[in-house]
Amino acid sequence: MEIHDFFALVNSKILKDVPIALTIGVFDGVHRGHEDIFNKVKEYALTHPGTKTMVITFSQNPKIKGQMFVDTLRLREEYISSFGINYFTLIDFCEEISKISGNEFIRLLCTMCRVKAVVVGEDFKCGTPNSQVTAKELEKEFESTGNSVDVFIRETIMDDQVRISSTLLRQMIQKGDLDGVKRLSGRPYVIDLVEKAIIDNKSLTFATSSINQVLPPFGTYKALLKLKSGNSIACKVTIDESKLMIDKNEKDVESLSIITKEL
Repeated sequence: MEIHDFFALVNSKILKDVPIALTIGVFDGVHRGHEDIFNKVKEYALTHPGTKTMVITFSQNPKIKGQMFVDTLRLREEYISSFGINYFTLIDFCEEISKISGNEFIRLLCTMCRVKAVVVGEDFKCGTPNSQVTAKELEKEFESTGNSVDVFIRETIMDDQVRISSTLLRQMIQKGDLDGVKRLSGRPYVIDLVEKAIIDNKSLTFATSSINQVLPPFGTYKALLKLKSGNSIACKVTIDESKLMIDKNEKDVESLSIITKEL
């Protein structure tokens, strides 16, 4: 999967003539609803030879300013790559992008590549609050640029009559419902530990202030420590207000997974 900056692609025009099926969203805490969207993007490309696939996402979550992500950007890249997507395109949600109208954003997409299909959830919106383009308006907006684009609006995936969303995952993590998170995402919750730990013979300690993700409630969890080498160690994780401590002597593995780049 190639990783690109959105505006660099727009300016360079290296994909200008490449037919692409794409989707746009934050995709925080990649879950079954996102999987449905990615699979539809791939399905379209497979049935339209020569078409490439792209996921466009954001470095920051414009919907929840000031709140922690479910996943780090590195984890989002990893999860989305597993779906066989060709291009992962990142928008730095800066002041410039926050002022772009929905119509202007559509025109930028058409400048960046030859958009063949767009797949979005039914709650999709782009543009400033007073110039938004909704999912139902996308096809008409593309037509206004002189482009005929196939637009697919995916219905919300439900779990026991509850809408699956990144917000729901965030709430589950905060409540400690890690089995629920695994059910909706298809994998254990992963905490991406990128800072160096304080290491002794039995434990690794990380400052919670260095972790830029939603954490489960304070307490002790059985977990799996995944190392940079690819090996894994069963462990016990204790989280409190100031630190996350990993005890490497625990043998059983349950809900919580830990991953670190430093070991």
